[in-house]
Amino acid sequence: LLTYSTVISACEKASKWEISLGLLANAHAISIHPDRIMYSAVMTACEKSREWSWALWLYADMVHRSHCPDAMACAAVVSACGAGREWSWALYILEEALRWQVALD
Repeated sequence: LLTYSTVISACEKASKWEISLGLLANAHAISIHPDRIMYSAVMTACEKSREWSWALWLYADMVHRSHCPDAMACAAVVSACGAGREWSWALYILEEALRWQVALD
């Protein structure tokens, strides 16, 4: 888990969203259970690359797998949706953050 987290974090910093997404999928395939920190890093990589649909999909997958979203995940998805001019999705995630009682800045 630590190795995957480290590499995904490096990909996030380099905006390599495709690689980070592949690593997350591979982690699932070999029964490594990604945590919300890994999900948030991949969502942030998607945000930096303006891949709002992937960021939104990752958010939904994370919640589906029973991970409570945190401020980093919500901010990444809202920012990605905003960059893609997907205002209704951005507002939806903000409403979700309130429902999950996520403390946003």
